[in-house]
Amino acid sequence: MARSKEMDLTTGNPFRSLLKFAIPVILGNLFQLFYTLADSVIVGKTLGADSLAAVGSTSIIIYLFCILFY
Repeated sequence: MARSKEMDLTTGNPFRSLLKFAIPVILGNLFQLFYTLADSVIVGKTLGADSLAAVGSTSIIIYLFCILFY
């Protein structure tokens, strides 16, 4: 028998339901954070301070698009 992938957040333990909902969001944010960190390290070591400033100033815009269109 196949398990249903639907989750009813209105029944059961509220903490457990919210935790099941929040874990993928938290993991997605961590992946985005590590991507930005790796990008900053690579650009900072190879291209210099001006390029690192450009990555730092545009990373919030990229993060915003990831949130809006996810």
